[in-house]
Amino acid sequence: MSVTATGAQGYQDRFGIRRRFDYDTPPISQWRCNLTALSQLHNLYFVAYAHNIYVYVPQFATQAIPENPVLIFTSQPSSPRLTGYVGQRSPHSINSIITQYLGNEEVVAVVRDDGDVDAFLVRHVVQAIERRAELGSSIDVLGDELRPFFQSNVGISAWGLAIHSEARILATSSNAHEVRVFKFGLLQTDDADSPLPDEDTLDVTSTQNNGSRQRATDVTHQVLNGETNIPYISFCNTGDDPEARWLLTTDISGVCRTMDLHSLQPVQAFRFGRSFAGPQSGGFDRLNAGWGVMFLDRRSFQPAQSVYDVLGMGEDEELPGIRRSAGIWDLSRTVRHLRESKEPFVYRRPETQVPTGRSSRLRRDGDESPGIDASAGSASSASLDSVNMTSDHVDATSSLGEGALEQEFESDSSDGGARLDVEIEMSQGDEEEGQIEVEIDNEPETTEEDTHQTSTAPGAWVTDPETDSDIDSTELIDDGEDPEDEGTEDSVSYTSFYNGQSICGNEPRFVHENVSLCEDLPCPILHASVRNIYLLQPSNKSYALGPNLKPMLGFANPLRQTIQQDFEYLRVFERLNMHAYIPPLGIVVLASQKGRAVVLQLTKLPKGSYIPPEMQPVAQDKWTRYCMRLAAILPFAHQEKANQRPFAPLHGIAAGPMQGSENVKLEQKRWRLMLMYQDHSVLSYEIGRAGKGSAGARDSGLDVGVLVV
Repeated sequence: MSVTATGAQGYQDRFGIRRRFDYDTPPISQWRCNLTALSQLHNLYFVAYAHNIYVYVPQFATQAIPENPVLIFTSQPSSPRLTGYVGQRSPHSINSIITQYLGNEEVVAVVRDDGDVDAFLVRHVVQAIERRAELGSSIDVLGDELRPFFQSNVGISAWGLAIHSEARILATSSNAHEVRVFKFGLLQTDDADSPLPDEDTLDVTSTQNNGSRQRATDVTHQVLNGETNIPYISFCNTGDDPEARWLLTTDISGVCRTMDLHSLQPVQAFRFGRSFAGPQSGGFDRLNAGWGVMFLDRRSFQPAQSVYDVLGMGEDEELPGIRRSAGIWDLSRTVRHLRESKEPFVYRRPETQVPTGRSSRLRRDGDESPGIDASAGSASSASLDSVNMTSDHVDATSSLGEGALEQEFESDSSDGGARLDVEIEMSQGDEEEGQIEVEIDNEPETTEEDTHQTSTAPGAWVTDPETDSDIDSTELIDDGEDPEDEGTEDSVSYTSFYNGQSICGNEPRFVHENVSLCEDLPCPILHASVRNIYLLQPSNKSYALGPNLKPMLGFANPLRQTIQQDFEYLRVFERLNMHAYIPPLGIVVLASQKGRAVVLQLTKLPKGSYIPPEMQPVAQDKWTRYCMRLAAILPFAHQEKANQRPFAPLHGIAAGPMQGSENVKLEQKRWRLMLMYQDHSVLSYEIGRAGKGSAGARDSGLDVGVLVV
């Protein structure tokens, strides 16, 4: 598998030299989930800016985004006087965006802070763009004529969004701690290949006759899901569940659930790190808060010759904790094999630039803000000294928008008052009103294990032996070492229990030990928490072996990286809440909003493969072991050294086929991956099977960042 850097586009590259963040640049909404998407059919890049959707045409082969979009469209709120949960000034702002097939139609769907859920047909977007491209056309870029073919409101800020393509069902989760499932009343419902009707014939609330043909009735179901917010839900679109019976959810208390939509009830629940039993089993676990969960297609997993190749480890290497628990394959240490991922992350300011002071404020609620300060070229040099938080929980990982800045805060002690890696001070006068002042601790954290920090005089610059770059030794923060972190409510510290670099002891705990996850659904399940990644084997047909087969695989904090203290504010965005899955290549990309992404290659050990005795949790030769290995961490080390990675949170990631690949066989396609930051910078990559490089990548003159074979 090859991953190639194809383009690095900063703020000036997109908008030219102008006053930083003029208000004619698109406004940024902070504290959201994934806000970018690529069409799988057309060369269209969708970016959610506040309540609008901007449509761009990326340029081959660097995927550069033009300054101006070809179309801007949105929806009117479903009813007047709707209120927001994150930002009151712009309640209709988008929290998440996806592109997905609904039947044989591609749609772009969004969920909003005011609870609205909208879906648009991509072909209508294409038609609107074509009208504006006609010779002599004077139609404005604003696509006021576009209307969502589906719109509904779930009562409060909506976050999770999933579409089942074959069954043509849409589901969303909200801060009402529930899931809404929308089953469209379509014509010709017995024909799986029939297209969706046009928006003028598709009425999602109608039960009336449509001409001489009787429409089926649209159905909406509400399914309760615990007592905390739900950032991510997913259907099984692998073909193994054509009726959309199963739905996966994960919430910020760290609990994952499998929903049976036939009975509209949760069937099984599990969490990582601690048991459901005991008086301290409930509440909020900020380190294991769930930010992603998905079914994986078994056909995505590629076989390898040995267990070492499958896992990306050396033959003389032993997995941590394997002799204590053969049922857990901890792959955390394999990150050291990635030559294009090095620590630390340091931005070297130009000599003519005045360093940014640490008292700089992060902008207020981003709905009205043009973006994060980008005064350091394409990198943001803003830092956070003190802000007010709005949340049902103090921790930003619990936010789902509850971490919005400079709004009032209602404390909820039932969620444990989880920390934000910051000091929290409440003045006596503010205590009754529930307003909390949050301050970043600017004292540098040092550890003996950090080889990049040395005992030099304050303010001295040293040279890193691996990267040969100048590093201010007094300005580095290691995000894997947090000695003041109280860990979970079990009073087990993150440092001692999770160890920051190991998943041992963090195996899944199930509510029902004699109930499988999804009966006989044969799909592996991937889960992403704040820092960690886990892969569960398919549901077990034999309850005698427990809810799921072993081993469980995982990475503890694979994106761990030392950063400058000036930019410690990025830590409040730490959560693996952005995801892209490329089934034909067997690639999953998980990104932390802090600014980095991990590329995983899905692998497998077929039946009969040799497994070392110490790694055999159960009898040999019974079933395929589904595995994963690290393929890359993005941005690459050479990109960070060249200051191409900005000091700004991620706005979104998106994956789609390369331009010109419409007639190429699916397994031979090359794919593009785009990372957009909230200073408007865009980093682009090309992903494909080794030896099938496109001319665009070869002719671009850019280095191949990593090659996994």
